[in-house]
Amino acid sequence: MNSLRALLLVLGVAGVSQVASAEEHCMVTGAMAIAGYNSRMDLILGTDGLLDDAYRTMEQGSKAVEAKYGALIDAKNAEYTQKNPESHGALFGSPTEREEFYRRWTTAIKALEADQSRENAVYRDAFRRAIAADPNAKTRRRVAEIEAKFDEESHLPCYWGRYRGFEG
Repeated sequence: MNSLRALLLVLGVAGVSQVASAEEHCMVTGAMAIAGYNSRMDLILGTDGLLDDAYRTMEQGSKAVEAKYGALIDAKNAEYTQKNPESHGALFGSPTEREEFYRRWTTAIKALEADQSRENAVYRDAFRRAIAADPNAKTRRRVAEIEAKFDEESHLPCYWGRYRGFEG
């Protein structure tokens, strides 16, 4: 009987490990798509002044948004960690109370991430409008190819058929 319990424990840990591996795999493949986009853009930067200005403006705006929301998310996580009884060696009053606490925490973080995505969309849209107005057809074509490649890479299924679904 003890060997059966040990086997079930190992299988349970393996299941958790596989879920963590799936999440990690999705993060890595997503980072690879972003790195590919950035590398491709780096190759054409310096070939067109309008492209350079539009891209640098988008990058500066995105970095500012990332810093702003990074701080907000860190603060929200710190707040919920402080409110979490498990962080202080205590337990929730019931499984329902625990579930509700984590649901509120997740909802708060997802709301901040959605706000961050909307703010970043402003910079992406401005970049796309600037490129669409660029008189250099070669630049427009190159940027369109780079964005199409990013869309392809960022929407591939990662582990276990999950999709990342980057916005952009």
